[in-house]
Amino acid sequence: MYRYFTANGTKRYVDVLESLVKNYNSTYHRSIQTQPRLVGVDNLHLVHRALYDKHDARAIKSKFLAPSLKAGDRVRIARSKVAFDKGFLPAWTRELFTVQRRVNRTHPYIYTIVDDAGERVRGTFYEPELQRVEDTGVYAVEKIVRRRRDHVLIKWLGYSDNFNSWIPRKEVRRYKNVRLLTKSTQSP
Repeated sequence: MYRYFTANGTKRYVDVLESLVKNYNSTYHRSIQTQPRLVGVDNLHLVHRALYDKHDARAIKSKFLAPSLKAGDRVRIARSKVAFDKGFLPAWTRELFTVQRRVNRTHPYIYTIVDDAGERVRGTFYEPELQRVEDTGVYAVEKIVRRRRDHVLIKWLGYSDNFNSWIPRKEVRRYKNVRLLTKSTQSP
């Protein structure tokens, strides 16, 4: 749902609820190892085994996997949830960070990260708290703070005021109620 909200710049989902549910039920789920629409009385025992068999060899192997992140990877940080957070809000920050280094060589892997200004983010992060992402170079604009003749001061969505920057006015684009800027000129 959040992907739809972000792409269309709205939080109105009633119009597309039926297609969202159909898409969800037609998508493969790792936990039940099939699509929910294909679960029935005849294969219920397979789904139960997939969900509740604690002695699965794959679960044991997953504890000893190689690290999935390396220095230089672009990542987002998991947001800490509180009791009354809305479930459809994103679980990850919008701001992108770069993995600086892996702190330890054994499982669980711990990482230090830096922001785009090169400043180290305080603390260390476990691998499940970081999500590797591809940097598309497109950033959402939260608001235009000030205007000059042919430049605008941009406040980037999800970034602190330290990343505000002056951008040529013609470089800011609109896409479905969201202002965007590509990295070709300047990034946050």
